[in-house]
Amino acid sequence: DYDVDGSISSWSRLVSSLPRLSRNGSPDELDTKILSTCIPTMLNLMVVPIVNAVDTFYVGRLRSPLALAAQSAANQCFFTVYFLAAFLPTITAPVVARAIGEKKWDEARNRVCESMFLCNVLGGMGSLILI
Repeated sequence: DYDVDGSISSWSRLVSSLPRLSRNGSPDELDTKILSTCIPTMLNLMVVPIVNAVDTFYVGRLRSPLALAAQSAANQCFFTVYFLAAFLPTITAPVVARAIGEKKWDEARNRVCESMFLCNVLGGMGSLILI
């Protein structure tokens, strides 16, 4: 499975990177953990393009180029704000997981409360900006 230039083909690299089944026919524990984490993450990242596509579809049915241009600008603003706000779970999850792993329940609870407070503050500021 080599390319013309003698390197390993893309298909071979893809197949070799996929999880392998263990002897009993099921993925090993690490592969299962990775897959259980990546599927919800992929679904979460698919929400924004789907919402933008649906919005664009319905605004496009108005047959107004100006409305479609405005929807495109609104989609870009929504996309930018969404990904600027999406940093919070990425930062909070490891901190909470470490506290839970160390069985420091109060610290984990405090980190979750801080995260919720920060979400509310950022959401309030965003709402005030839109008004």
